Amino acid sequence: MTRIYDFKALTSKGKELDFKQFEGKVLLIVNTASKCGFTPLSSATLLLQLQRTLRRTLKLCFSKLNYRN
Repeated sequence: MTRIYDFKALTSKGKELDFKQFEGKVLLIVNTASKCGFTPLSSATLLLQLQRTLRRTLKLCFSKLNYRN
């Protein structure tokens, strides 16, 4: 069975992100439209809300669904 930790993705800056580094952590994966003008506002708002409630237990990953195995 394939797990999220078996995938790699490209960040918005073109760097490879290996999900294996997050193994054992709770992930919230948000698909963003990185070229959309509203993305910075939406991302900042989401991050602020999550930081207030889940400060130490959650790692955020924003993805354009460019997964590579």
